[in-house]
Amino acid sequence: MSEWSRPFADQTPDDEDGRPYTDAEERQMFRSLFIQDTEATQFLLEGAGNELAVTAPAANTIRVNTGAAIVDGFFYVNNASNDLTPGNAGAGHSRRDRVILQADWAAFKTRMEIKEGTEGVVPALTQTRNTTWEMTLAWYDIDDAGAITNLTSEVGDAQMAHFGTRVSTAMLDALCVTVAKLGADAVETAKIKDLNVTTAKVADGAATSRKVAPTIELEKLDSDHDMGSLAPVQLTDLAIAVTLDVTSNVKLTLSGRITENAAQEALVYIGYFYRDAGSLYDTGYFTSTDNDEVNPGMVFVDESVAAGSYTYRVYVAGYFKALADELHHIVEVFAA
Repeated sequence: MSEWSRPFADQTPDDEDGRPYTDAEERQMFRSLFIQDTEATQFLLEGAGNELAVTAPAANTIRVNTGAAIVDGFFYVNNASNDLTPGNAGAGHSRRDRVILQADWAAFKTRMEIKEGTEGVVPALTQTRNTTWEMTLAWYDIDDAGAITNLTSEVGDAQMAHFGTRVSTAMLDALCVTVAKLGADAVETAKIKDLNVTTAKVADGAATSRKVAPTIELEKLDSDHDMGSLAPVQLTDLAIAVTLDVTSNVKLTLSGRITENAAQEALVYIGYFYRDAGSLYDTGYFTSTDNDEVNPGMVFVDESVAAGSYTYRVYVAGYFKALADELHHIVEVFAA
């Protein structure tokens, strides 16, 4: 029969699907629902009991905890911790065994068993439908005195039964998608929509200077400054605030053009930086030209600065009135 469905009430005589169902149909239903026809690898029902965890509490003792599974469509459950007793290896040797679930058609049952191997080699699983189907829980080595070593689980994500439907976003519990469940490089840039990573989604302190591209700022100063003497005048428009969460390199440059006051014939213009109330960092000189403009000069800071919040201040000095026009600064901050 290519099509069948269930359950319907039994009919006498049989009428379409109103009939007794075969064991093969029952197993196919469970395979389709719980292991998506990947019966060779998937079997364990996650979260059921203690997931058939295997331990070796003593010599010649393998203990299998509670749990449930689908073995090639057979539903299996173990409601109590169960001990198996493997025999000793041959004199002077060790043996590598497997702890398995075995569905036995002839015996009409699925049970946990010890399947003996050879020294250093696990036994192969038998997976023959309608005869014997085996799934492995763990392997171990046993010596000629019954001591058990190297007990190793063979159950991981690939062995867990996966329900054969799609999962919608609404079906996911809050916080269930943890970092551990994301593969390496799983969240690619292309999978993040523009503007999706908002400030609310970034934890305090998460965006360190090591994880942020260099900051570049450009400002223009259009206000007039009276350079009546060599006394320095702070350009308040160009106070530069920098906050560093780790020791970082800070680079600042100041450049621009000074247009002379029409009443003056000569000009010496000096610019320099202070960090907070700290030391003078560098000085640049701007000199007059015949067309009443000052050639561009540059003042810069390039230093490693400890974590903290700082303000860099720009000062200029001259000995007559000048119009400060088009002063620019560029700020770059990057991790050391």
